[in-house]
Amino acid sequence: MFRVTLINKSTLLGNRYDTQLNLIAKACDYQADHHLLPEWNRRRAQLAFSRSGHVPDDSYVMAIVDDVDQVGVLGWHEEANAGDDRPDSFILAKTILDYGAGILDGGSADFSLASVISHEYVEMLVDPDANYWAQMPNGDLVALETADPVEAQSYPINVDGVDVLVSNFVTPNWFDPSALKHFDYLNRLKDPFSLDEGGYMILMKGGQVSAKFGATYPDWKKKGKGRPQARTARRGAVKFVSVSKKTETLKKEETIEKPIEPQPILSVEADPFKVPEPAPTSPGMSETENLPTEISAKSTTKKSKR
Repeated sequence: MFRVTLINKSTLLGNRYDTQLNLIAKACDYQADHHLLPEWNRRRAQLAFSRSGHVPDDSYVMAIVDDVDQVGVLGWHEEANAGDDRPDSFILAKTILDYGAGILDGGSADFSLASVISHEYVEMLVDPDANYWAQMPNGDLVALETADPVEAQSYPINVDGVDVLVSNFVTPNWFDPSALKHFDYLNRLKDPFSLDEGGYMILMKGGQVSAKFGATYPDWKKKGKGRPQARTARRGAVKFVSVSKKTETLKKEETIEKPIEPQPILSVEADPFKVPEPAPTSPGMSETENLPTEISAKSTTKKSKR
């Protein structure tokens, strides 16, 4: 089983949101079992919130911190397979709260703490080490990031009577140039390799890695992609490109601190995690929808706060 433990080291949140964080973990766990894993034919996974901060030796770590200043300062857990004590994923609480997002819902933003945690979780499940790539028809490579192309979209899952927003995600069809439909869970995208206006993708062309953004992707989010801890920077992106619906133009180029060399290329089919198991039921939990098309009335795509 693929295990991820959510721990809270944020002084801004403290322990007063432990109940909400537990609901978020349950919602993301349900989303993985009933939505993501069946689409991607992945093995059973588990996301659990640890109030004490204890993390099992066989678990990945998702840590909520105030900001990047805490990264590398606090102790987390010892990863037997990595030999270090750094979390595998960071959630920056200050950034999320500063831009008007709520804990469980979006507030005045197009995301919430819950949807950001969901975003990171669905990407960890498909490519935990951020080193898988898929080939496009023109020969370029696109990173196997399942939430990025639809980053601004979310939908609710009801846990114990409370709606929790989780992130939309792309399906394997998004990476298949011959596919005709169902490119993302909410069925919003119309073509393979297409972008929502608030989404982005990481591309590799001739060994050069860049990040391409949708027309309304906010600048403040782009700056965060350059942090060494971000999956975009870990993949070695060295320039940012913005696109509109009809045209693609270079907007700006900037060097990311200590860019990482491109990682080994694996196809979508080269999947060591493809060990499908039946998804168990989750007591006390129910979806607010049965099919992606029935979610649209409650799904959210607000404009980002610029």
